[in-house]
Amino acid sequence: MVVSHLSTLGSALTNPDFAVIAEACVGVGLRVESLEQLEKNLNIAFQQDKPVIVDIHTANFIVPHTKI
Repeated sequence: MVVSHLSTLGSALTNPDFAVIAEACVGVGLRVESLEQLEKNLNIAFQQDKPVIVDIHTANFIVPHTKI
């Protein structure tokens, strides 16, 4: 939207906390907000005997050659 100079009205969405949703569904929810947390949380995830969601937050960036 931004790259194409289109209005972002109605498209500024916020993702839910997927780790909390996983916990609410009796799974394991892990949240990664830094590189240091990534390996630790992946190791925890691989050791579980039930479904796991690893919610990895990345930087917001605009892909330069995006087309509509």
